[in-house]
Amino acid sequence: VKKLKALGLFPIHKILLTHAHWDHIQALPRILKQMEGEEVEILAHKNALGILKDPEEMNKYFEFIVEPIENVTPLKENDTIDLNGFELSIYEFFGHTQDSIGVYDKVHKNIIIGDAIMDLFENETYFPTLYGPHFDEQSLLNSFDKLQGMKDQLESISLAHFGVYSGDDFQSFLDG
Repeated sequence: VKKLKALGLFPIHKILLTHAHWDHIQALPRILKQMEGEEVEILAHKNALGILKDPEEMNKYFEFIVEPIENVTPLKENDTIDLNGFELSIYEFFGHTQDSIGVYDKVHKNIIIGDAIMDLFENETYFPTLYGPHFDEQSLLNSFDKLQGMKDQLESISLAHFGVYSGDDFQSFLDG
């Protein structure tokens, strides 16, 4: 929060969750407490709403404690998020979870995919996100195909934990 304040980006008015795993949502209640009195919209795929409202199964699987998150705006494929005229498009990228989304920024030709497609091991080896309690292999393969079908619209890709890839790194990522 200190960095956001220093950059003039606080308070936050929209928080978008790429999927409902503990490492992407655990800090949300704490952040919201620091913004008491502010109007904040939380957005996530419609399939995430049940997990967010009742995270008990996830807490058991990952052995972390995540507080319930309610009042979430549901998203689905082809939805658009309007940030004062700056638009982001939502794509479903299921496989790692059945609520994973990609957030496409047409202006910058970038897509934020969270953990939906790939992970990175020791900063040099990409591998598919083949884990989690709701992993589905065929959905992940379909998501790979969807992402590769978008490559003419993209110049970069953003992963949740491992930064932004562009140029040759981006092409290597897509060619996998």
